[in-house]
Amino acid sequence: MGFTMVSPVSCREASLFMVLRRVLSVLCSHFAGDVLKAGPVGQILAGGVSGGLAAEISGGDFIKGFTTGIIVSAFNHAAHNSFQKQDPLKAHLNEAGTLDEWQKIYSGKTREQIINELEARGKANSQTGGPAKRYIIDPKTGNVIDMRHFLIIGSRGL
Repeated sequence: MGFTMVSPVSCREASLFMVLRRVLSVLCSHFAGDVLKAGPVGQILAGGVSGGLAAEISGGDFIKGFTTGIIVSAFNHAAHNSFQKQDPLKAHLNEAGTLDEWQKIYSGKTREQIINELEARGKANSQTGGPAKRYIIDPKTGNVIDMRHFLIIGSRGL
């Protein structure tokens, strides 16, 4: 079993390459965030550009470095997104309306009419369906209120 000696010059080059890649990555990410305003696409492209530039400066092929940078950045982005949990108080934010909208829709209707607007659900239709406009944004906190739960479960003090 033999050992390969690494010359001091190659260690310095490797260190320089790592520092250069980091600096380029930061600069490209800043550029993508400020100029492109493309979010994850800009960040992934910046990873490709920084990989390509680092490869070119260190004597390699820009296209291979760019390709490697794109792949690493895409996997990095996917890994970060897969581990982030959504705040349950912000779930359904894209479906939610305002309290004023909800009041206009259901003004003059009884609680029974509202909670039975949709068909019953659950085993043997044991749960009332609730209102069609189910989610509203709490005007004080910005969180989402589930009006089905508010009207059906909340009325029982649970």
